[in-house]
Amino acid sequence: MCHGITCSTNNLPIVGEGSFDCAPNTNISIGEACALTCNEGFYLAYSSQAVCEEEMTNQGGLWSDGSFVCHAIKCFTNNLPTVSEGSFDCAPNSNVSMGEACTLTCNNESYPVYSSQAVCEAGIPNQGGVWSNGTFVCRRLNCSEWNEWNGSEYKLISTSQTWEESRQLCESNSSHLVTIENKEENIFVRKMVWLCYQFRWTWIGLNDRTTEGIWKWSDGTVSTYRNWGVGGASGGHADDCVAMFGEDRQ
Repeated sequence: MCHGITCSTNNLPIVGEGSFDCAPNTNISIGEACALTCNEGFYLAYSSQAVCEEEMTNQGGLWSDGSFVCHAIKCFTNNLPTVSEGSFDCAPNSNVSMGEACTLTCNNESYPVYSSQAVCEAGIPNQGGVWSNGTFVCRRLNCSEWNEWNGSEYKLISTSQTWEESRQLCESNSSHLVTIENKEENIFVRKMVWLCYQFRWTWIGLNDRTTEGIWKWSDGTVSTYRNWGVGGASGGHADDCVAMFGEDRQ
């Protein structure tokens, strides 16, 4: 009696952070293969398939020799972009796991104009991680001119005036009092106010002049992000307009 040569999938190698695509408790015919797939965040380092082969002793089949390893996707911090007037907050000569980020910090009176974080991402299949694409530039703040950040421009006006006068002045210059949509933009605006007008109040566009308690920006959009200071938004018609204080905090 002749038996077909097969390999049991239960005898496939055990691979940490990966698995073969053949069903367990089954037999695979000679010449057929099971492919190794690594879990998310890991990449295949060496062999990708286990093939059922004939054993020389006529005792059935066995899986082909191979090195089946799934390595964690990591990015080397020494491969981060070099940025004049700034540096990333990840330690040099270290590895960062996929999905983790290194944040760009600019020196002294500079700020990140575009991207502020480099994220470790999966790169070319089976070759580890790469840093996300981004434009990493630190630029010195100009307290008397327009400053570009993330596709928009910002300017501080030094004259002392009411919120309404400030709104009208901005509109006469084809702009509006600043709208702050997220934490990153708030950090930038606060740094600008701090560096240029330390310990002074500066009007921003947030207000509830139309309906008490309904906070909108001067361009009419409803506020979805707020970061009140101590004692902020106390309510009442005497507190309809919002100013930012120049201090070194987020």
